[in-house]
Amino acid sequence: MPRQVSGVLLPVAWGMMARSRIHFIITDYFTRLMKKLLIIISISQLLLSGCSIHKLDVQQGNVITPEMLSKLHVGMSQERVRFLLGSPPMAAPFQSNRWDYTYTYREQDKQTETSHLILLFDESGLLTSVDQSNYTPPKERSSTIE
Repeated sequence: MPRQVSGVLLPVAWGMMARSRIHFIITDYFTRLMKKLLIIISISQLLLSGCSIHKLDVQQGNVITPEMLSKLHVGMSQERVRFLLGSPPMAAPFQSNRWDYTYTYREQDKQTETSHLILLFDESGLLTSVDQSNYTPPKERSSTIE
């Protein structure tokens, strides 16, 4: 039954129609907003999936080649050994007459090569022994970037 408001007849359902229209406008707005967000997220995922973390090859320690070891002999002074092999990366704090040369190589976070050489000196600083039990010669690697 129609109502009369200030001389104009209005249907009773007019209030329900207005609420329905507002609900439609709000729902339509959020639907469009969600579609835009979905598109933005999808594009972002596609762009970021092409980015990958590149892990570098890491070389630590002194590279000691078999040629360098062949020049090393018992009776050499610490200065001469340091000249041939470089300074030892590890020095034992309580054994100044022991030098440890450690070498590790990691390819993309995987340890692929390890070498350990121990040199012992007497009190006068002359080389007395070379422990090569854990020594492995370094592998040849190309210097080109792939």
